[in-house]
Amino acid sequence: MNYVNQRAAGHLAFTSKGRSAGKGVLIMDACSVTALGIKQVLVESCGIDDEISVVQNLAGISSRIDGAPPALLIMDICGEDELMLDGLRLLVHLREAHPAMKVVICTDFSDYRVLELLVSSKANGILLKHEPALALTQCITRGLTGNRQWLSPKVQQ
Repeated sequence: MNYVNQRAAGHLAFTSKGRSAGKGVLIMDACSVTALGIKQVLVESCGIDDEISVVQNLAGISSRIDGAPPALLIMDICGEDELMLDGLRLLVHLREAHPAMKVVICTDFSDYRVLELLVSSKANGILLKHEPALALTQCITRGLTGNRQWLSPKVQQ
């Protein structure tokens, strides 16, 4: 999976050997305030000015991605009244069905067993919600431009 980041005039687009992930960003978080904060970091700190959509549950991800997958998906592992296992299954499906799409996990789950499962999911970046906004900025800028998975310092611990 050799990704090439093609950003021209602040637009986000990723390609991989003949496969395009699409354009824009999709944020999945059950809390609209958290999603708004993520959106603000994307615009102000990462310089992303593409369309940014928000959904509040895992089913919303599937319905949005089926038509045209975004270049970047930032998601929690589950929404309100959803199972973490469903989120893990969705991650596996997304990585197989849309390998060019970049996926960043931003979650409250800090149990080491859950984090080990998330690391093994091959998400491009993983961080915890209670970390500073700088961690999200680093995750986006480093995780999207490199081939290696980016883990926040707290996730690494």
